Amino acid sequence: MREVKSNIWKIYLLQFLQGFWFVLPIFILYFKMFNLSYTQISTLEAAYSIFFFIFTIPCGAFSDLINRNLSIFIGTIMVAVGMMILGVGNSYLTFLAGNFIWAIGDGFLYSARGALMYDSVKQIGQEQEYLKISGKANIFSVFPLILSGFLGPIMFLYNPRLPWLLMAGLWALSIVVVFFLVEPDKDNLERSFKNYVNKIRDGLKFILHEKHLFWIMMFVLAMAIPISFFNEIVSQTYYLEIGFSINNFSIIFPVIYGVASLTASQSHRLAKLLGEYGSFIFIFTIHSIGLVLMGLLRTPFILIVIIITYISRDFRWVYGDTYINKYADSKIRATILSIISMIISLLLSVFYILGGYLTDILGIFRVLFMFGIFTVICSFILIFTKPSNNKI
Repeated sequence: MREVKSNIWKIYLLQFLQGFWFVLPIFILYFKMFNLSYTQISTLEAAYSIFFFIFTIPCGAFSDLINRNLSIFIGTIMVAVGMMILGVGNSYLTFLAGNFIWAIGDGFLYSARGALMYDSVKQIGQEQEYLKISGKANIFSVFPLILSGFLGPIMFLYNPRLPWLLMAGLWALSIVVVFFLVEPDKDNLERSFKNYVNKIRDGLKFILHEKHLFWIMMFVLAMAIPISFFNEIVSQTYYLEIGFSINNFSIIFPVIYGVASLTASQSHRLAKLLGEYGSFIFIFTIHSIGLVLMGLLRTPFILIVIIITYISRDFRWVYGDTYINKYADSKIRATILSIISMIISLLLSVFYILGGYLTDILGIFRVLFMFGIFTVICSFILIFTKPSNNKI
């Protein structure tokens, strides 16, 4: 049990090494440097989501049936390779290949990492502390996130490829930590194609019949689509259009992501203060108002609204993850997480392409306002359809 407990600090260390997102403030500008349109950039993101959609369920079943540590190992290597390809590429097709490999890697990582953490916490008898432990993991990603947010634009101005290559190197280094993760106890199942198919079937049935999981999937989807579009497709150009420069990005991005991550690390306190229903209302309100204002106001002061919206986004990540893990069957937890992620990725790909196309025609601000109205409508529907349940 002591060995399993060590997984917690090892995952914290992984969060640190894999948290240097030097490309976060510049990746859209990087693609624009090669004369890609918003439609092309959005199709790159959509392709990633589709690839992720295809591989996430088999990768989750692999994690449940074979080994979660091995799944994390394979995923880490593939993400590092994908980053490297993006860093040396110079064409749409090369970037597409990089996204393809990255998506497969994330398919292995997504469900396995969360399931390993939750099962480790559960095995040592601290399941009720999962929200706190998961939130604390964000603290270990705050420093690298802030530092990389500051250094990323500087590196980009010096050498546009440097942020990608350095990030790939750190991910490759993190493989050392993966070697020392300990696989938590789980039921021994025959490693057969039949059991693999059964895992996927059971996961789908569980989601469809477990009303809480189905609702949280719709919640995550409705909240993720607009803010993901902003973050992945238009954010950097948006900041330029409201009056900032690339040099300002070294301040803007560390502030946005640093404040949001620090707040998310205290999600357990915020959840306790607001309660379950209040937490969801908080997320609905901030996401809706934030996106509407981002579409209406063209001033640098809108940055305050963006910071608050990102705080809500990061809180939604941690709280939603805890909510899903609470109701997921531990025997198929990784598969359930993969199925939910797969569905979200598929729909994100559609909205990425639609949003990118509309941005080329209507402009960033009108499209953001439209996404804000979309969030308002979805929020009201979700509020009135939420199933009653116990507090987390």
